Amino acid sequence: GIYGQRSKVESICRALKASDGDRVRARSRKTRSYELALRIMAYNIRQVLYIRYAQQHCLPTWVRA
Repeated sequence: GIYGQRSKVESICRALKASDGDRVRARSRKTRSYELALRIMAYNIRQVLYIRYAQQHCLPTWVRA
């Protein structure tokens, strides 16, 4: 259920901050929400591309650290 969901969200937030920084450049509330939505969509697209590349080249999708 709900257990562990927060850690997933925190992992995504950490990845977004690492790649794009933690500042939102837009000034109005509406454009800030657009900017955050676009960042999340870019993250999701990047993850899908990584997974497809790994599958096409017979690489492991997830490697334990």
